[in-house]
Amino acid sequence: MVGRSGLSVTESNPTGIMQLAGERWSTKLAEGVDRIVVDERVEVVGTEGLKVVVKKV
Repeated sequence: MVGRSGLSVTESNPTGIMQLAGERWSTKLAEGVDRIVVDERVEVVGTEGLKVVVKKV
């Protein structure tokens, strides 16, 4: 999962949803990331429980 990229489905500030390999995942922003907007490319940098931690690509 870490290192894979996908597309944000909702705005993330600080949480949201992304599409990755045909599935939707709950997201949390990586430290230092202000926000992610809809349709922005994101990369998974970690996991926290059932959420993936993402940053902008």
